[in-house]
Amino acid sequence: MKLLKVTAVSLIALLTFCGCSSTGVHTVKTAQTSGGRAGVDQNHYVVRRGDTLFSIAFANGLDYRTLALINKLDPANAVIHPGDVLLVRIKNLNVKNVYRVKSGDTLYSVARRHGRSVADLARINHIAPPYDINAGQLLILDDKKPTFSPASQKPAASKPSGSAVASSRPSGASSVTETRPQPVPTQKGAYNSRSKLSWQWPTYGTVVKRFASGRNSGISISGRKGQNIKAAAEGKVVYAGNALRGYGNLIIIKHNDDYLSAYAHNDRLLVKELDVVKQGDVIARMGDTDSDRVNLHFEIRYRGQSVNPQTYLPKR
Repeated sequence: MKLLKVTAVSLIALLTFCGCSSTGVHTVKTAQTSGGRAGVDQNHYVVRRGDTLFSIAFANGLDYRTLALINKLDPANAVIHPGDVLLVRIKNLNVKNVYRVKSGDTLYSVARRHGRSVADLARINHIAPPYDINAGQLLILDDKKPTFSPASQKPAASKPSGSAVASSRPSGASSVTETRPQPVPTQKGAYNSRSKLSWQWPTYGTVVKRFASGRNSGISISGRKGQNIKAAAEGKVVYAGNALRGYGNLIIIKHNDDYLSAYAHNDRLLVKELDVVKQGDVIARMGDTDSDRVNLHFEIRYRGQSVNPQTYLPKR
């Protein structure tokens, strides 16, 4: 009976904290706790219940592949558990087999400069055709797993940067004033991650906060509680929960290897992790969780970096 109990708990942990294959590489360290709290510096993050690779990368302004890379994880099959410690900030790059992409670089030019084939670099770094790369992106140059150092060894007095703690306003059901259209049923499975993206507005209303360059930036759209929130483009739900402070009930959708979109402060979430959604599917109801007013905070991330959603959305 004891063996059966341990096995069940382990299985639940894998399903809850990963949303990925259980065959993934798991090399991160586990925090040593004292009195239920882990002592880590500002360069590290301690995995909590409900975290995923995508949510941790999102909270720290990283591309999920970069987060996997600096922690020696396979981005396609990473398994993380509560108490694991992930490196989220690295010092000036000093790793011989890692290259930081500069403006004007292409995968072809980087491959030629380092005597590698484009096919090899694409395989090692999980880059799909047409092999786009972005300034600041880290590329591994060979099959050897690199080791990264923290940005600073000085302990931080405050919580780890990007710390994902429970929202001060817990998720809860409330009356919904808009009942049509009904949410479109979603399904687990594959979607065309290489199709050309088209975008639509996730809801109607006035843009009350515009994009400002910087980390974790997007736009805020006013509306009324219970108003439909729709997927701005097709993709797969990689996070649905309320563990990221400042976002309330949050949904993150992965559209392809480069683009994510995020929908925050929702009253109710109508999808769950691994659901596949089509553009226009109703995924949530507008709310004010972890916010001082009813609104939708909407972000588009390109390789982990916030971009102005209004340059992608159709003009009104």
